[in-house]
Amino acid sequence: MKDNIEGLVNEMLGNLPSFSKDLSFQRNVIGTIMDVCTSNSYENITNFEWLTCHVMFTLAQQNPLARKDFEGKISQVLIDVASRLEDVRADSITKKCFSLF
Repeated sequence: MKDNIEGLVNEMLGNLPSFSKDLSFQRNVIGTIMDVCTSNSYENITNFEWLTCHVMFTLAQQNPLARKDFEGKISQVLIDVASRLEDVRADSITKKCFSLF
């Protein structure tokens, strides 16, 4: 699964705007992305810069009504990855992701 995770998640992220009027579907997709990316302490993730700067950044930019149930989890992922991985902390999180807040 690790080999395919980026492609699958990128495809789901790319399709989110197509369903901008269907909040229920968007919530479902966002929830699935969050579950896949964070399961078993990020077991499926090999590129944490991609996770923080692409996935979490993109999710944080979605319709506020669609992402509202996940804002806390998005923030928690950013904080968790930043506290665990020094190389991701300085560049990825500080410069791009926290500009959202």
